[in-house]
Amino acid sequence: MKNEILSMGKLATLNVDKKNPISNRLYLSLGFKRILSQSEYRVAPPRRRAGKLSREKTKPR
Repeated sequence: MKNEILSMGKLATLNVDKKNPISNRLYLSLGFKRILSQSEYRVAPPRRRAGKLSREKTKPR
């Protein structure tokens, strides 16, 4: 498939798990090169601290 893509003048790219050495060796053996290392970030709700009240609960009445 890689050769077919390249023969059409296009680039073949992969997004891989950099923690998987077996697949990474396979891709290198197929002629792929590492050109970029990315990280994944996710937004998570803030953690609540034990014993602390949220701002909503501390508003004066």
